[in-house]
Amino acid sequence: MIDYKKDIEIDKLSISEPQKQEHRWEMKVLYEDTYLSFQTPSMKLHKDGKLLEFDSSKKHSFFKFIDNLESCIIDYLHQNSERMFKGKVFSKEKLKQSLLTSWNVSDEGMVYLDISNMMTNTKFVSAFGDVIEYDQLSQNVVSIIVLEAVNFSKNQFELKYSISHMKSKRVDNIKESFFEKKNTLIEDDKLDFFTE
Repeated sequence: MIDYKKDIEIDKLSISEPQKQEHRWEMKVLYEDTYLSFQTPSMKLHKDGKLLEFDSSKKHSFFKFIDNLESCIIDYLHQNSERMFKGKVFSKEKLKQSLLTSWNVSDEGMVYLDISNMMTNTKFVSAFGDVIEYDQLSQNVVSIIVLEAVNFSKNQFELKYSISHMKSKRVDNIKESFFEKKNTLIEDDKLDFFTE
């Protein structure tokens, strides 16, 4: 799992050859030979609209990480487009224009992530580590997000994210982190966490 406070190293990033999936092409994204995943800081959950929200000015490190992540994807596709797309070369500018981002920024600097299609297999966890239902989550949550693939269709690229875990944040505002053992997430009915 990548620490969003650190820079992504493009030489550790790899994207698979495009595979045809119905009406699109899909390319798997790996980082150090495993799925690229990262933990978010605390974000506001809009349950009805299934949105996550954060203030880019207050969580600048995370906002910078997301921007850097998308830039690295663009750089990789640019460097390897001729090999991956049968001789077709995509310029960086063309890739930037054709990349559909999931992170939408308002004029006030609020960032919104539509998670309605990202929670197929999400495990929801209380502040005390118990597995709960989506409706039982608190207003502020911490999530583990996985970048699974880059999809290509009709000259547009889109990053395919999923949420593996979403955890209610404690009301006492203690900063929390998902506990990771041997670089893999614990799959028990109860997850262990530690505080930083």
